[in-house]
Amino acid sequence: MSFRWLLIISALATTACDPDTAVFVEAELTNGNIALQSSSLGVGIGGSFVASLHLGDRASGPSEVQLRSISLTNADRTQSYVDLQALTDVPFPVTVGVDDTVDVTFTFNPDDNFGETTLQDELCPGPLVIVGVFEGSLRGGSIDAATEAFTPTGCP
Repeated sequence: MSFRWLLIISALATTACDPDTAVFVEAELTNGNIALQSSSLGVGIGGSFVASLHLGDRASGPSEVQLRSISLTNADRTQSYVDLQALTDVPFPVTVGVDDTVDVTFTFNPDDNFGETTLQDELCPGPLVIVGVFEGSLRGGSIDAATEAFTPTGCP
């Protein structure tokens, strides 16, 4: 093989090997869980998850990310049960820099997420996922992600 071909192959290999192609913010939700607290008045939903918001090194600049919604759905996301109110350890909007990841922990308080007693019957069979919808300033559209499926605790 000629020296010229080695240079061409080397140049192609170095330009094609960067696996981080996130030019818009990507979201990944992990550690999703909920605990149901039932009473004669209804059921409270407590729990948490972590959102990892990532922007790759090829982005044109930082992105400001807004939280649009958080909901609890069945595992295949065909049935939405309730929109959730959450506290976060990082205030929104969140700025995600180029080649950076920002982790945000969301916590649900049962007093803020209270539903009718029939909600427990819908949620307890599981499996469930928490779905987060975000909007990044670079994309201008929504970014949605879901946790892995889980079964709630606190079921009878």
